Amino acid sequence: MSDFRTIPLSKGYEAMVDAEDFEFVRQWKWSVAETNPGRFYAVRVEGKKTYRMSRVIMGLCHGNRLMVDHIDPLATLDNRKQNLRIATSQENASNRTGYARSGFKGVRICGKSFQAQITVNRVCRSLGLYPTAEQAHAAYCKAASENFGEYARS
Repeated sequence: MSDFRTIPLSKGYEAMVDAEDFEFVRQWKWSVAETNPGRFYAVRVEGKKTYRMSRVIMGLCHGNRLMVDHIDPLATLDNRKQNLRIATSQENASNRTGYARSGFKGVRICGKSFQAQITVNRVCRSLGLYPTAEQAHAAYCKAASENFGEYARS
């Protein structure tokens, strides 16, 4: 486990940062922002610009099209470098959580069957129909691994 410190945020939240980044990051006042229900990020606002702590730590300037991906997408206030990586928009999207009504990522209910599907380069591709959600999810996992490598999340 890396040596880390915590940065206080608004509403009683805290963000984790590596000890080596603590002095740099603590020079600003940080708040918590909820982007989706239950998804929180450490941010600061200057004028009309909002800066995410994760981007500051990873050295991505405002306007850079690359993204910072939280390796553990459920730990968005963990801004230690071991939980952060630079990613394209698609790589970041492939690491998202959240599941359809079927209970599985990449699977949707289609009548009495389950359709596996994956989006690659903004193109949604059907992976076929399966009798069970588990079989459809296995097809999605295989395709995600082939297309997204280490960014794939099932």
